[in-house]
Amino acid sequence: MLNTQLMLEEEPDADGRPAPYRSELYAHTARIVEQGQREGSVVAGDPLKLADYYWGVAYLYALKRLFTAGYAMIDAADLDRTLLKGGR
Repeated sequence: MLNTQLMLEEEPDADGRPAPYRSELYAHTARIVEQGQREGSVVAGDPLKLADYYWGVAYLYALKRLFTAGYAMIDAADLDRTLLKGGR
């Protein structure tokens, strides 16, 4: 969560891409998404945007957990549904 917050505060680079789209974390997740798309288990779409969506959901729930008393954290099955076909 802190890593995402730091990236969001960074300035875009020369080509205008925001910091998360330049990060190794997002690039690695995008490669996993691409592999899953080839195998047919991951939804269609731009792998980098899907990686952003996945980490955005994780970031949002981490913020809620930090700042909301008694807030239940998202579980792995819920997070899987952000990318996997048919959800689990």
